[in-house]
Amino acid sequence: MKLDEAAILNEVKIRDASNSETIIEKTQSEETDGQTGLVPIFASKWKPDGGLVFPRKIPSKAARSELLRFVSERNEGYLDSVAICWDSLNPPELFNGDSYHDFCLRFEDEMIEFLSQKLLEPHLLGIEEVEIIPRRSGSSHLGRRIIRLMVDLRICLRRFAFYHSVTLEQRKTWQRWMTRTRIVDEHLKELFTDGLETPDGGRFTGKGFRSTWQEGVVACASAMTRAVDIPESEADSADVIAPMIR
Repeated sequence: MKLDEAAILNEVKIRDASNSETIIEKTQSEETDGQTGLVPIFASKWKPDGGLVFPRKIPSKAARSELLRFVSERNEGYLDSVAICWDSLNPPELFNGDSYHDFCLRFEDEMIEFLSQKLLEPHLLGIEEVEIIPRRSGSSHLGRRIIRLMVDLRICLRRFAFYHSVTLEQRKTWQRWMTRTRIVDEHLKELFTDGLETPDGGRFTGKGFRSTWQEGVVACASAMTRAVDIPESEADSADVIAPMIR
């Protein structure tokens, strides 16, 4: 795209007037100043508190590959931007928990700055003032889209960190618990289909069963604090599981 002097001067003028404010900061300030009728974007300001502990260092290529896979699935239009920002930060070959967390924060800042600057390029000038949908300026609409994108990217990167923070001993525990629940599951099925002889000569078959072999349930249950594992004086602080009644 060939630019004339007027277009270049116009870009310089707009960049000078932007006051170094990112598109997200601009959107949030506009909504704070009184723009109503917009659904709040929950967790828009959420960030992980700190790094996790990895049993072994993880390759940065694996993290990059998972991030691009996720973006391809949910936000394919940003694929090039994500790849450019990731590579521009020159990530190390291997991450530990803290270095991965610090890199993710830098990556987020780089993404926000990159997308904010992209909207100031000559071929996109003016889009911020266009009414994209009724009563929604281009700046507000794109800003909210970018906020949602950043929430998705934070969750994706944090999920990747949690996956690699799982130790071998934790996986063994989960496998042992799932084996137990599978045995219980098979017994319930047998009880439901074949029944159990009762003292009066009848058969009890129960009222049905629910499969309990779920990795997610096992993983969450194994993270709970059991009363038998803590001093009796602290038993009140143990986690409690209550039945769900429909």
